[in-house]
Amino acid sequence: MNLLLGIIVGVLLTIGTAFVADAFTTAKVTSETCSKQIVNWDIAKERLHETTASIETGWGRLRTSFRSL
Repeated sequence: MNLLLGIIVGVLLTIGTAFVADAFTTAKVTSETCSKQIVNWDIAKERLHETTASIETGWGRLRTSFRSL
């Protein structure tokens, strides 16, 4: 249980740190061609939505298959 909690906290700290670093770095960058972001947050947002939609679809299929049993 402690291992799982440690992994979750570590992932959240890593993402949070990258977000804060990007927020402070992009405030100083004025040129659009020179982006100093660590993470492309638009792509990350799209992939998160794709992943959650895929999980919801799979969960729905799994639920309907168990109902038919």
